[in-house]
Amino acid sequence: MTSPTRGRARICFASPYVPGLNDLAIAYLADEGITTVSRADVSGTLDNVGQGAVTPDAVFDLGKRADSPQAQAVLLSCTDMRSVEVIEWLEQALGKPVVTPNQALMFQAFQFLKISPTVTSLGQLFERLPR
Repeated sequence: MTSPTRGRARICFASPYVPGLNDLAIAYLADEGITTVSRADVSGTLDNVGQGAVTPDAVFDLGKRADSPQAQAVLLSCTDMRSVEVIEWLEQALGKPVVTPNQALMFQAFQFLKISPTVTSLGQLFERLPR
């Protein structure tokens, strides 16, 4: 069964990965019907420690640099980057949903376990869960 949004989702993509890895991630998303309309990479190459050391302010700036009026959402890709800390801040600034890998993982876990979250700071995605 084809997803009703397949081929229609438009995102902006930001991550601390090297451009070649970002290219692979964006190609995978395209294969799944998600169009990346803009992106932002960090300058330089970061190892795992460096990815985790990116400050929330820098993550916020990375998300803003990636934004495009054509994007429906922002994807901050990297489980080690401190993106959860800026979800709501970035959503307010950009006026669109922000999705991070850790947030999406928790969302799926709550859905699977049929748990109503008590946390209220994980952005628009979590507003879709029953309370």
